[in-house]
Amino acid sequence: MSLRQRSRGLAGKVGNKLTIGFKSKARSERLKYQPEETSKTPPRQESSRQQTVTYPHKVLERYGLQPNENGTHSLGTRAAIQILTSTIANDPRDREAQSKLIEVFKQLGRHTEAIGTAKKALAHFPESSEFVFELLHCLLLLPDLDEAQRIAEEYERVLPEILSDSFRRKSLVAALAISGAIGRVSRGQLNKFFLVPSLSVNAALTREAAETLEDYLYAELLELAKNYVESQGGQFILVHFDRLAQGGEKSEIEKQIVEAHLRSLTGELDYKEWLMSCPDYITQMYSELPQFDNRYWNEILFGPKNVVKNSRITLKSYSSEYVNVKNGRRVTPNAPNKFDNRLFLFGTSDVFCTGVEDAHTLPSRVQELFAQEDFGRIFRVENCGIRGASTTDIILNLLATTIERGDVVVFVGTHRLDAGEVPGLSPQVIGFPRPHDLGEIYMDENHFNWRGTKFAAREILSRVHALGAFEVKDNLSERPGHERTEAAQGAVELVKYLHYYRTATKTECGNLESYEEYLRENAVDCEGTVGSVAVNCNPITLGHLHLLEYAARSVDQLYVFVIEEDKSFFSFADRLELVTQSVAHLKNVKVLKGGRFICTELTYPEYYTKETENDAKADAAEEASYFCEYIAPVLGIKTCFLGNEPHCMITRQYNDQMAEILPTYGIKLDVIERISIDDRIVSASYVRKLLKEKDFEGIRKIVPKPVYDFLIDTYMHC
Repeated sequence: MSLRQRSRGLAGKVGNKLTIGFKSKARSERLKYQPEETSKTPPRQESSRQQTVTYPHKVLERYGLQPNENGTHSLGTRAAIQILTSTIANDPRDREAQSKLIEVFKQLGRHTEAIGTAKKALAHFPESSEFVFELLHCLLLLPDLDEAQRIAEEYERVLPEILSDSFRRKSLVAALAISGAIGRVSRGQLNKFFLVPSLSVNAALTREAAETLEDYLYAELLELAKNYVESQGGQFILVHFDRLAQGGEKSEIEKQIVEAHLRSLTGELDYKEWLMSCPDYITQMYSELPQFDNRYWNEILFGPKNVVKNSRITLKSYSSEYVNVKNGRRVTPNAPNKFDNRLFLFGTSDVFCTGVEDAHTLPSRVQELFAQEDFGRIFRVENCGIRGASTTDIILNLLATTIERGDVVVFVGTHRLDAGEVPGLSPQVIGFPRPHDLGEIYMDENHFNWRGTKFAAREILSRVHALGAFEVKDNLSERPGHERTEAAQGAVELVKYLHYYRTATKTECGNLESYEEYLRENAVDCEGTVGSVAVNCNPITLGHLHLLEYAARSVDQLYVFVIEEDKSFFSFADRLELVTQSVAHLKNVKVLKGGRFICTELTYPEYYTKETENDAKADAAEEASYFCEYIAPVLGIKTCFLGNEPHCMITRQYNDQMAEILPTYGIKLDVIERISIDDRIVSASYVRKLLKEKDFEGIRKIVPKPVYDFLIDTYMHC
């Protein structure tokens, strides 16, 4: 089913609010919106009997229409347009009639006419947030992003009122998804897009946007994930667990759980507080475990917080007796260090496994089963579950994970997906309806307990095996065209940018404006070509100097940015001084501080974890965005120089992505090969190794004289 076929209209009104239709009934209930189908075909092809319009009371009086028992009257849409148009012609300040006419046009998918009506209304009510919202909403549905941005800027005085309203905010995000416009917003546009500041105020608002996009683009997001995994030679399996409420006949304990869940939906019960109190049924379920007590229960019920790292939600490192997180993932005990492939389990809290210890999580149970049966290869199971994350966020994490040939990705979905919605994907629905003799297997309405994860893991592995996912396929089938997942890719990019925008705003000690001012103060007048190099130089070597001398010869003015993040062996102050001294003979070189925007934990955190997180994909998009949109224009940089790094995967990925991104901003990239001395590639890490061994003669051969003198003075007698 296509995006357009599955789109829900945002046109109908209930009272003074538009109704948004969400794909998930559960989410629709949670948001208290009712879905309303609307036609996308021109009204001339519709009978007036197919759609009706309920008239405002003022119109009833004007035209002598008799109200029904609800005080309203309904006629066909054609008659409605005629009557409302006539009403507005007689009284251009009839706000109610204008609002109703916009509604009718939107119901019929006639967004251009709705836009015209809204603009006429604004001529009489220029401070009306209602009509500005309608105008923006229709422009995004049309879609006309440039005009929507212009209108947002023109009416910026009422924009805060619009975007502070949750319903309107969601409506605008949903319009981006429905029209597919989200897939056409470039990174340059995102930086200035009027929705970005309001959606990134805090984590809750970013999640709201991510969930809205998920509701409209769920199938497209999964197709994007499937295409990525298979393009890397892996296998993608979609699994959906039935919730407890869907299980038919229930035990007495299960009835208690469902009742508590329903009471929480109505606000009668604080579900989190109720679980924290360790209800009696929890004691019954977990008393078989010798380690169970109130302390154990509280430890497995909580755990690590989520953090944003390089524009993605991940888990904060956490250590306790029963819940542990390393490198952003919950620990899977007994996972082999030597393996042929990985099986990644992606999902939210049902993959993280709230309410069980590390050894009892779903991924840990799958790892146990691998140890019991020979599948022809050794698999390491990775727990990629993030509590409280949206599907959009989970897929963002998946796209940032290195998948290798023969790997298997099991994605535990949040919504049921109909068969055939994603070509080549057969959703695996797993449930445990009673009667069964498995005992109590649910911890709450959404999560398995320590016993339930065992049965769920067995089901997953049997489905994966039955689908042939353990067979390494040499010839991958042809992938669908990019246009099928363009909107999903746009949704992922928007959410990634919102995380980045929020983090950047929160963590910028010296903000962007002050850094730009620093650059302007240190800019050199140059009418020729301007280039730049970013270096860490921990410390600067003859290899670095070779790169800088080549770059200086290639341009009229060269800026050397020294990475300011103080996470290296040598301090930033020492590195900056040593670089400055080492390039003093290059008269067209200016050494600058890198600030918070060049290769820092904010813009490129993988650089600082490359030795521990070796399966992470480097994402240079944010680094490139700041450099190209803010830094390069201030200094007039048109060429960027990089050193080739054949032995560092993270740096190599960085170089590859920069080569793809920078030219789109009109910036040339020049990658320079590293030099060797005595048949060894010169590197800063080798200098540090020699320093540890006190081999100063070896150091002298591969570093500039200022560095050698500094090391002798500082470390000779240590």
